[in-house]
Amino acid sequence: MGEYLRRFLTERGYAVKRGFETVVRKGYAGPQWVLATKSTYPSLRTGQKLPGFPDKARDEAYILNVRAMDGGVAVFLVGKTEAGLRAAVARLVCRVANDGKELTINAGCEVNDPFVRIRAVIMGNAGRRQCPEGSPFKDIDFESWPIEKILAYPDLFRQFGFNCVQVAENGGYGSLKGAILERTQKAVVAMAKGAKNHHMLVSFDVWGDCPFNEGETYCWNDPAQHKAMIEYMEEMGRRYGPYVDHYNVHIGDPGGCTRNGCDPSYKTPQQINAEYLRIFRKYNPKVMGAMSTWSNSAFWLHSPRPVSLANYREYFAVPNPKFGVPLPDGAKFLDETFMPRQIGIAQQQLYNDDQATMLVEAGRPVDIWAWYVGDMEMINNLYIAMHRVDEAYSTMPDSARDKIRLNTVEITFHGWPQIINQYCAAQKMWNPRRDLMEIEREFCVAAFGPQNADAMLELYQVCENGVLHIIPQPADFATAEYNAKLARVLDRFKTIKIPAGWKSNFAFTVPAQRFVDMLIARLRLTLAVSEAKYEVIKAKNNGASQEQIAQIKKNAIASLPDLPIDPIYRQDDSITRPGFKCETYAQIIGSL
Repeated sequence: MGEYLRRFLTERGYAVKRGFETVVRKGYAGPQWVLATKSTYPSLRTGQKLPGFPDKARDEAYILNVRAMDGGVAVFLVGKTEAGLRAAVARLVCRVANDGKELTINAGCEVNDPFVRIRAVIMGNAGRRQCPEGSPFKDIDFESWPIEKILAYPDLFRQFGFNCVQVAENGGYGSLKGAILERTQKAVVAMAKGAKNHHMLVSFDVWGDCPFNEGETYCWNDPAQHKAMIEYMEEMGRRYGPYVDHYNVHIGDPGGCTRNGCDPSYKTPQQINAEYLRIFRKYNPKVMGAMSTWSNSAFWLHSPRPVSLANYREYFAVPNPKFGVPLPDGAKFLDETFMPRQIGIAQQQLYNDDQATMLVEAGRPVDIWAWYVGDMEMINNLYIAMHRVDEAYSTMPDSARDKIRLNTVEITFHGWPQIINQYCAAQKMWNPRRDLMEIEREFCVAAFGPQNADAMLELYQVCENGVLHIIPQPADFATAEYNAKLARVLDRFKTIKIPAGWKSNFAFTVPAQRFVDMLIARLRLTLAVSEAKYEVIKAKNNGASQEQIAQIKKNAIASLPDLPIDPIYRQDDSITRPGFKCETYAQIIGSL
């Protein structure tokens, strides 16, 4: 961590003396840094007493203390263990402000202990389907990146506060074959290696009974297909098992064989999961496993008592649920008839305390597999959704700390400005009670520099579109007041200056300026649509004819700014998966 921090500082133009991280020199006028663990700190004899760690603090707990000392400033980074020291250094990266001339950080002491033990970012591979070869947006598909870039990528998420990366081959997702499949396999191995290089855990997600083609389920109870599934599992183990600390078996969306007595809701998923445990434990005897209940609310209907299904939205829920559905083979709900007890259950999308309590009572670990929280897989769009993320993680009750083993958030469009969503999620997994605005501004300071933070924060907030709209459509959308507000924010973007050679705190895969450009493009196009709708509404209220209204729309479309960096503006059939096309701005205006 001393070397890591030294590189961080020198890459940003600051001179750093060797040995800076372990010794406090009396009379030294410059800033001093102390890196230690709870066990090594006393031997440094700094003369500075630090607060203690909380009772039952996790290994990643840390103390970050900044104070005036002699003629300068001392920064103390002390972890409960080495994992805590790594977390402290990551936290420093988030908090320090670099304006290109000096580094600043508020004085004070921060003692932090993670709320969620395993905090995983899911490296979604939607880019392979959403942006085929030749798409101008193919760079959102990390599987197409150079190996060196993939190896470095997990560090960004370690900086954010994650300690686990979830990878997946999922060859059936897009029906991969030949050279593209080989490229994916190399990319997944590189991502796993990169996570290990940064002392992160690796989780492996697998599409249970749909291994080769999307929607084509294999039958566990058909001898030939059973054999093919076992061979596939063994291949997954040989290729990825040496890196995997945790796996998640995902069945039901698509998948869920009902042939030859297969039970897609309970028995068969557990049988498949148990086989993955057997295979992956050849490579890691301590590997953890989880059976996902994503799109499988029927799993909970076997409960002998009613259980909340509030984490299932209407399109995944069983209508009029009735509980106590009998189980085969004399099994009892959540017992070990089909799957060892050490294999956990992954809740769908959001933490559900009713379900978690039932799992804990049964001795099952509790995971959460989130999707459509941190990104939007199906639509080539900026998915700016800080409040959606806040809703998902801030609502966890205090008691969840002792129940959750692993929680996740996904990223599917890599290198786009919605990366703020993953930052908010990581910070909320550390502390669900942190103020969202505080987290957003902290991200903007670290990502774009303190001189740009306020303008970038406002830019992010007016571009926030959440889950329902392609573009933001608040209650005052298409009003004179709203249009004036967006115009003011657009004018403020002129104050955003990222100097040549300035380096963001975060290990982004693209220059920070790219995020700025994409958000400004989105703001300009949002304003264009809002102004067009305002004119259409005004014309209708004044009794304009259909021809006159059509001309207003035509004029608005013709006047749209040429901003090809905006994905919606560039959208057409040639760059997106058939069946998952999203609207262009011209189509949005045309529908007003």
